[in-house]
Amino acid sequence: MSDSAQDAANLQPALQPDAPFAEPPASGPVCTCGAAWHPDGDRCTHGHPRPGTPGPALVHGARSLHVRLALLAECRSALAERRNGILADLGGPDGLSIIRTDLVERYLETSLLAEWLGGNLLAEGALTAKGKARAAATLYLQVLDRVSRLASTLGLDRRAKRLNVAQEFAAMHTEPERCD
Repeated sequence: MSDSAQDAANLQPALQPDAPFAEPPASGPVCTCGAAWHPDGDRCTHGHPRPGTPGPALVHGARSLHVRLALLAECRSALAERRNGILADLGGPDGLSIIRTDLVERYLETSLLAEWLGGNLLAEGALTAKGKARAAATLYLQVLDRVSRLASTLGLDRRAKRLNVAQEFAAMHTEPERCD
């Protein structure tokens, strides 16, 4: 058998659709870009996936839709609890104006951003490799300032829930007057 016939026989199993994970030939470029296979076998040295593979591998799952939705559900429930607590501290949702309720939402958003930036600074550090301050550190301080301003605008003290004045007035006049 000639060399070209033997090479064609060696390539035949890799080209069959029944064997999508067949081993690539040992020598020569195999990718359409002309690069050789990476030692792990499912990518070329330029990073292109091998034809027939399921695609890019899921390495850590941080961007997985399932992970994001699970984290989002946890964040939503925690934010809902926090929102309810703040609204209760301000006297209940019925006693607040639309603008003040919107300020509560902005406070929650900025405090969530501040928490994320704080975690990022703890994980990555406040300085770059060259010793300069990271942009995240400056942004974190700006967001903390905004959280403080929103908190002072909303009010830092608890307020008693306002009772319905009409009900109070009706209750005062339905009791019989005592003549002592």
